[in-house]
Amino acid sequence: MPNKNKIRLVLGTIAEGFILSSVKGVYNHLNHPIMLIRHRTAPDQNGKWSIIMVYVLVFFLFLNIVSFAVPKNLSRIEVYATSFFAYAFGLTTDVVFDLHYDLYGYLSPGFQWLSMLAIIMYFPSVSFLFLNFFPFHKRMRSKIIYILACSAFSISFEWLTLQTDFFYYNGWKLWYSAVLYPFIFLILVCNLKLVRRQIANR
Repeated sequence: MPNKNKIRLVLGTIAEGFILSSVKGVYNHLNHPIMLIRHRTAPDQNGKWSIIMVYVLVFFLFLNIVSFAVPKNLSRIEVYATSFFAYAFGLTTDVVFDLHYDLYGYLSPGFQWLSMLAIIMYFPSVSFLFLNFFPFHKRMRSKIIYILACSAFSISFEWLTLQTDFFYYNGWKLWYSAVLYPFIFLILVCNLKLVRRQIANR
């Protein structure tokens, strides 16, 4: 039991430090409101204004509000574990394909606090909503349709963000995402099953 308390204390300290650093970065942006909407859409383009990007962030906020408001079909520990997995998975993917290979990006090349905030708001909330309503007890056909429908939504939303200054391609293609999204959602399902198995074995 003491070991578990130590682990919880360490995780809590890490989470607290991460949240404080994120808030500090956002606060710095708020002190310079122009930076919220003025940036470069690609490595070889000049800065420009886009109020639509603000709408994207408002949509991310809306997803989080919905996540808190909807009836929960997942336990608290399942929400916690799957949300952190989704965040870590999404962040790792972006570090590799965005920062390392520069195949796409948020706002402008390199690390951006505002893009970090968007990742925190988007990946966990979408993961939760997807898993919360996943038809675990229905036939395989229903599960496939559900995954394909969520993939179609994700592709549509990604295309929409490409029309704004929030997201850009630098070698990436939309059809790459179309191929990967079903596998990404399947990974989320497998992770939740693993979490439930670990809980059951305690």
